Amino acid sequence: HHRGISLIKTCKPVRNAAHLIIGEASQLQTAQYVVLATTRPRQSVAFADGDDYLAITQLFSHAGIPLIEWVVLGRGGLYCPRSLTDAPSRWSTFT
Repeated sequence: HHRGISLIKTCKPVRNAAHLIIGEASQLQTAQYVVLATTRPRQSVAFADGDDYLAITQLFSHAGIPLIEWVVLGRGGLYCPRSLTDAPSRWSTFT
C-alpha cells in the first residue's frame, strides 16, 4: 500500500544527500520512489532550490527511483521547491 519503508537522515547539502539516499534506496529491493524532506530552522526558501530540485529529480530518475516530491519545512512554513520550476506535481502519478 505504499506506506513507506525507510527513513534516511543526513546533514549533507541536498545534492550530496541525493547521492547518499539513492545508494541507500538501491539496497532496498522494495524501494519504488522517494519523498525527500528537508528542515531549515532559519529559512524556508533557498536561492538554488529550483535548480537543486531539477538536478536531484534527474539524479533519482537516472537511478530508476523516481523523486515524488521534495518538501522543505523552515521558519516560513512548508513549501515544495518544485513550485519554483515548471515541473508538474507527481503525487497523482505514484500515489
